[in-house]
Amino acid sequence: MVTYHACVEPVFKALADVNRRKLLDRLFERDGQTLTELADGLPAMTRFGVMKHLRVLEEADLVTTRREGRLKLHYLNAVPIRLIHDRWIGKYRKARAAALAELKLDMEEEMRSVDTRPAQVYSVFIRAPREKVWEAMTKPEFTHRYLYASEPNTTWKPGSRLHWTEHGTGRSLVDGEVIEYDKPRRLVFSWIVNYDPDLTAEGPSRVTYELEETDGITKVTTIHDDFPSGSKVYDNVAGGWPYILSGLKTLVETGGRARASTPPPFGPRSSLRAIASGTNVVTLRVARAARRLTDDWRHLVVEPRGSTALGISFRPLQAEAMGLPPRDTLAALLGYEYQLIRLGALWNRMEPQAGVFDPASLDWQVEAAERAGKQIVLAVGAVKNFGYPEFFVPPHRLQPKLRERSLVTATSHPELLAGAMSFIARVVERYRNRKSVVGWQVEHEPVDPLGNEHSWRLATEFVRQEVDVVRQTDSTRPILINGFVPMSLPVALQQWFRTRDQGDSLSLAESVADIVGVDMYPRHALTGRAGFGVYLDASESRWNGRLRSLLMKAAAKARVMITEGQAEPWESVTNPPNPASLAMYSCPPDRVVENYNRCMRLARDSACALEAYLFWGAEYWLLRQKNADPSYLGAFQRILDLDA
Repeated sequence: MVTYHACVEPVFKALADVNRRKLLDRLFERDGQTLTELADGLPAMTRFGVMKHLRVLEEADLVTTRREGRLKLHYLNAVPIRLIHDRWIGKYRKARAAALAELKLDMEEEMRSVDTRPAQVYSVFIRAPREKVWEAMTKPEFTHRYLYASEPNTTWKPGSRLHWTEHGTGRSLVDGEVIEYDKPRRLVFSWIVNYDPDLTAEGPSRVTYELEETDGITKVTTIHDDFPSGSKVYDNVAGGWPYILSGLKTLVETGGRARASTPPPFGPRSSLRAIASGTNVVTLRVARAARRLTDDWRHLVVEPRGSTALGISFRPLQAEAMGLPPRDTLAALLGYEYQLIRLGALWNRMEPQAGVFDPASLDWQVEAAERAGKQIVLAVGAVKNFGYPEFFVPPHRLQPKLRERSLVTATSHPELLAGAMSFIARVVERYRNRKSVVGWQVEHEPVDPLGNEHSWRLATEFVRQEVDVVRQTDSTRPILINGFVPMSLPVALQQWFRTRDQGDSLSLAESVADIVGVDMYPRHALTGRAGFGVYLDASESRWNGRLRSLLMKAAAKARVMITEGQAEPWESVTNPPNPASLAMYSCPPDRVVENYNRCMRLARDSACALEAYLFWGAEYWLLRQKNADPSYLGAFQRILDLDA
């Protein structure tokens, strides 16, 4: 059993404070700083306050220290984050390429030049005797199982050659010389990169292993230093050490293979991938929320869609909130040449009181879509459905009420489940003879909390019973379940923590649905004030590894669609702002095209075709047109024109 005493509660506690995250950011920018240097970066805090924060980070093992003469230097240690990934988050993802741990959010800043002080220091605690750990670090039959399939070829005598070769092929990876060998306490050797010819000419750097044992627990400290200023090798190797030490810990404590997934490649520190579900590196940006409207969308090359159907979701309540008549809004949107539309059966609208089933609010939408020749995915709910507020249970069905931070199960709320199943059956029975209906969506992001507004969640067995009702009522059409893919480390960790007992909605979809729906929002605001916003921005990074895994399944005959591709702003208010002659930073018109393009490229690279891509925010496009900005509709039309 792998132990995690140093990287569970203390890590989450340490990361919860903004000032501690700032300290980690400063160490990311330049490792090996003194207390004085770190305190200079937090002028509003006393030196004593900085010391207290550093103590919390050290207790969580997110910061490790070394003395150099009279100086105490602090280093960022990403290993605990890597261990969290390996223990929990990895089992909720299916991506073939493992993600790397990283704390810094602004990943686009260039690294400052480094000096000759120890540049990278990492540590990990392993519940095993020091001799056993030493053996795993020096014997080839162990190293190839966690250290990038490499094996050491050496006599381990000081001055002898140390040649790391690839297991099974003998390919040269790293060359060097044994500098110091003090078994089982300390090992020092030089490091010359051979796996990348461009880096070989830089010459040797130095790696040091230090092992300390206390009460049967061995602390392994790895120091990679002696880099020249501006070293490219420094950037290249930074991504690998947390992975290596995490693998070493797993191997020694369990005796098994460190991990089955493909290890992350050595690569620039500025491109380290965040840990959660293959979560992309993101940038935390402070930006002016409303900015000049441009015509960039006119000049973007549009990716071909192949066999992917295009479409939208229609939200009558959002149209009303924007001051747009729902019937006129839908009529206008149906005039565009796309194939698929998603409509929602809102339980509280169709069952306004006990014993009443009134489908009129949905009938007119279905009939209008049919007249326009569209195919329909019908979201039957019942508890949750797409579109704000995403919760549509009639008041007379809320007995007992849904308690915050609770799991809503068939046992805790039998009457709610019975009512939901009855409603779903009636909706499916009413529309199953419509040829335009091509699929049923059950719930909406069903087992995830409702953002920050509601912390209760539906239990998987609750949703499974709803799925069973749909299959019993109509066995001819596929069932869709959708889920939200976190695009940032903070959101991913939060989602994992809140769904850790049963997995998230995408995990459920993969196990019970015929079609997995993915909701993707690469740029959104956290907060805003005085015309500025703080944004989590993953729009410039590679798309999420979890989506890549889903698409790989699609290539093997599974079915995946983008149920919500961001095409309207997501600011820090409920309704997206509509400033005259300006565009909101979270999604200007060019992002409608760029978000679509990235998904199409990823689908192509994964050798599969998405079932469909549904643009999210069509009502907002009409609101913009009403206010003399046709650019969102123009961007949408450009994508449709390529197909035409």
